[in-house]
Amino acid sequence: MLKVLLFLIFSINILAYTNISPLNFDERIDGEGGYKEYTLFNSTKNKLTYKIYPEKKQDNFDMSQWVELYPTVMSLKPGESKKIKILITSPNGLPKGEYLANLCIKEIETPGQQEKNIKLFTNLKIELAGYIGDLKPILEIKKIDKNDNIININLRNKGLIRGKFELYLQENGKNPKYLTTARIFKNEEKLIKEVVPKDINFKNKIKLIVLDMRGNEIIEKNIN
Repeated sequence: MLKVLLFLIFSINILAYTNISPLNFDERIDGEGGYKEYTLFNSTKNKLTYKIYPEKKQDNFDMSQWVELYPTVMSLKPGESKKIKILITSPNGLPKGEYLANLCIKEIETPGQQEKNIKLFTNLKIELAGYIGDLKPILEIKKIDKNDNIININLRNKGLIRGKFELYLQENGKNPKYLTTARIFKNEEKLIKEVVPKDINFKNKIKLIVLDMRGNEIIEKNIN
């Protein structure tokens, strides 16, 4: 599953805080490779410097050695943001499947900046997932039930890669109403519990529609 690990060394009176987005990769890495840009933002009152590097996540299906990124060192003034560019390209002839690596963003001493207090350092690790082959998540609905104004949906991803999905409810063929967004990993079964939109009437014909983040329909199922 997606993991963002934040290690902090406690400081007396400085609370460093760093934002990065997005928090996933999820790109095909064979052929021309997968590319994504990340935005790193310094919300503190201090100038911060980071070392940026890939790290091995697991022994099997590791892609850390194929990660190209720029820059590898970044300094941010207070309130400043900059882009991190990542390209991951796999060698030819490898097995299809999901490959993993960590993107590490480690705060280091800023050159020429004298610290008057004990410094609080940030060490972010973001799990990156890429895949080889024309693969798609394979979702199945295990169960749907409704209690009062709450709908419970059990979805299982039987595919070889993870995915992020948008769920909608459609009443009598009208425009679908957004329900929620869910990220489901390979071999994961997830219970989605959400409040039904007020303008949805379950006395009418209701359909569940699941789209991937590119707008492709994954599931369409009548609920009643």
